[in-house]
Amino acid sequence: LLTWPFAALGQVTLDSSSLPIVRILTDGKTILDEPKIQARMQITDRGPGLINHLSDPPNHYDGYIGIEWRGSTSQFFYEKKPYSVETRKADSTDLTVALLGLPKESDWVFIAPFSDKSLVRDAFALELARRIMPWASHSRFVELLVNDEYQGIYLVAEKIKRDKNR
Repeated sequence: LLTWPFAALGQVTLDSSSLPIVRILTDGKTILDEPKIQARMQITDRGPGLINHLSDPPNHYDGYIGIEWRGSTSQFFYEKKPYSVETRKADSTDLTVALLGLPKESDWVFIAPFSDKSLVRDAFALELARRIMPWASHSRFVELLVNDEYQGIYLVAEKIKRDKNR
């Protein structure tokens, strides 16, 4: 009974944010290591300096994705899971889109900076890499909800791979 007031301190609810809000809806399916499951992703991003509300309709992306856990160590030892996301058409074929102002791509990673309490190490390293190598992955911070459960702040980045643009 004495610990009850402190239990609520660990719970976070999201109503609004200056970061884009990403909702992933799995329709009751469980996200696993493999294979990717079909889900929907909705992104609300009103633009720099503007506040995004959870009640706002998706205005940036509202479509299908394939999603699975990413990584090996991080998915087993950390509470905050990283994800591999592939934007798709309804028939599960790749859909190339420019998410969050990043270059057009269909393969994305949702980096979960669980052990980095500052939330800046990965973003800083990617920014430094881009200044040296223009083909390095671009990234953006977002607020992530999976099935309307708040997951925290994630870093969305292009998946590292070779293609005609990099």
